[in-house]
This record gives sequence, C-alpha cells and structure tokens, in this order.
Amino acid sequence: MSLTHWRRDDPFRALDRPWNRFVDFWGGYDPAETALARHLGLGQHDGDTWSPRADMYDNDKNYVIHAELPGVRREEATVNVEGDTLTVTGETHEESSESRENARIQERRFGRFRRSFPIPGDADLENVSAKFHDGVLDVNIPKVKGTKGSRRSIQIS
Repeated sequence: MSLTHWRRDDPFRALDRPWNRFVDFWGGYDPAETALARHLGLGQHDGDTWSPRADMYDNDKNYVIHAELPGVRREEATVNVEGDTLTVTGETHEESSESRENARIQERRFGRFRRSFPIPGDADLENVSAKFHDGVLDVNIPKVKGTKGSRRSIQIS
C-alpha cells in the first residue's frame, strides 16, 4: 500500500481547460507559437513534453546558453537553428515500468523535451557550437564583429 498519492500529471493541467476555452473563444491559436511563449519557453509542455530550464546571456564576443538536461545522454539531444530561433529537442526514457509501479515519489521527467531561444540579429549562425557535460548543454553563438553599436539614419518619406 502506497502512503503517497502518485500523480504523473502536471499540477497546472487543471488550468488547461479554462485556457483552451478562452483560446477557442478568440478564434484559436497555438500558444506555443506566440513570440512571448517562444521567448520564455512556455507553451511547450503537454503530458509527455517538458521544457528544460536554461539561462541565456551574452558577453563581448558570444551569446551563451546553458540548458539543464539531467538524465539526458548526449545522443538524446539535438540543437537546431531555423531562422532567428535556436531549438533544443530530444527525448528521455524511463528505466522500466516496474520502477514506476513501486514509486512513492516521482519527480523526474521523461519523454520529449523542447526549448526554443530567440537569437539576436548580430549572431554568427554559421559558427554555433555545443558541448554537453554532466547533464548541462552549453551552446556558444559567436557575435558577428562590427554589427553591435552600428548606427545609421533612416530617411522618413
């Protein structure tokens, strides 16, 4: 007999129904496709998809992304650039269904993951590199020299 109530669901799933009614009322759209949702990594979670925690910052030469992917092997993750968006995707698998049956607490996530990041215009997308070590994915995006701080006047017609 289990002493704890085991829930695989996200505790915020109860908010899905009213949100979906709101979206349907306004004509429907995919909230994961809004610019704000992509920027914040929101809207990318359903029952089997999770969004990894990440930091993005820049220095004089690079934009850097650190994404936490605990329990993920290097070959289970991919990094793609499309347009001005960099996306980290992949999938993890549970060890066995037997461990789930005997679970008292289960907080680790399994299944597909996805996280997208907007990339600024001065990024050198031809020279993006990624390293994976101890469950952390580090993505380095060089900046194109000479574009930051450039200024020009736009004639108004």
